[in-house]
Amino acid sequence: ESAKLHRELGIAEDATFEEIQEVTGSLIQKAEADGDLKKKIKVEVAKDRIMHIKLSERLAGRTELTEDAKAQSRLEEAEE
Repeated sequence: ESAKLHRELGIAEDATFEEIQEVTGSLIQKAEADGDLKKKIKVEVAKDRIMHIKLSERLAGRTELTEDAKAQSRLEEAEE
């Protein structure tokens, strides 16, 4: 399922959060400009599903955090 969703959005399976945000943001803007509500919703659902899958994998310990993600986590913990 994950591979299919990534193909739909035209992103690599190992895309970072930022890359996913950037691509989906562009796709959503284009869909809005074209007045294509169905495409906009499809992109939003695919993005949400990818994020859910990535979170589930992280929680299950099946993926390693990138150095950027580790640094961001440390910053957030320091702010608390």
